[in-house]
Amino acid sequence: MTFDHFLYFGPEGDLLEDLDCPHLVKRLYTKKARFILDKVNKWELAEIEKLLALAADAAPSQALMKNLALKKRVLCPPRKC
Repeated sequence: MTFDHFLYFGPEGDLLEDLDCPHLVKRLYTKKARFILDKVNKWELAEIEKLLALAADAAPSQALMKNLALKKRVLCPPRKC
């Protein structure tokens, strides 16, 4: 899976608590979750959308760019018999 945009703040980046996302902080940190598979409530969804907006203007993901480059690569033409 690749994302169109991926914003990585690095090890010195802001913590989730610092990004004003108290509902996600509670859900993720209380249960030590790495991801959410089930439904999110309207407050969590608002915080998720807020986080996604931070990446909207980020450069495209390197993995996405690599995949696009591979798709555009010129293949050798088939041999003529």
